[in-house]
Amino acid sequence: MVKNVYSATQRIIMSLYNGNQVNRPVLAALRNSKTLDDKQAQKLWPYIFSELDKESLSVTGKVTWEEKAVYTALRLYALHQQGKEELVYEKEHYLFTELGVLRKDESLRVALDRRVQAILATNSVEAVINGLTQIVQITKNKDARIKIDYPTLAANLLYFQSSSSAANSVRLSWGRQYYRIHFESKN
Repeated sequence: MVKNVYSATQRIIMSLYNGNQVNRPVLAALRNSKTLDDKQAQKLWPYIFSELDKESLSVTGKVTWEEKAVYTALRLYALHQQGKEELVYEKEHYLFTELGVLRKDESLRVALDRRVQAILATNSVEAVINGLTQIVQITKNKDARIKIDYPTLAANLLYFQSSSSAANSVRLSWGRQYYRIHFESKN
């Protein structure tokens, strides 16, 4: 399932970016809808529902973990891509590693630390999503060159939802990524 979420997210991003012919109406709908079942999110439904495996789609009408993970990563991508011509997705550019690089800037450290620590302290996927949204907006505004591996973020979000043990593992991984850069720069 994680592989399905990763590859679906990657294919959708590449389809929405379409070789620098960005699908602006769908990205705008993503930015303006907070959840997959919002009316404006319907513009994205053909992308998500055609890319995810049948087993990952809801049969009850309630959004599945896979749908939520893919949707959230795509919404964060849309927020980050806004106003940029160059693709903001790049493999192996993990969000928390990129935040760790930004953390070197003393003027950003306190605000970033506060938001990252709030994410790392919760088991609530909704609180994590809200925190990630704030962080992506800060990242976008502070460094135009930052690129993020959104498919990996989607996979992390899927795993996070699966159990409290999995959520702990994801948070631990994110914490390592975030704090490692600062620690390495001191040595």
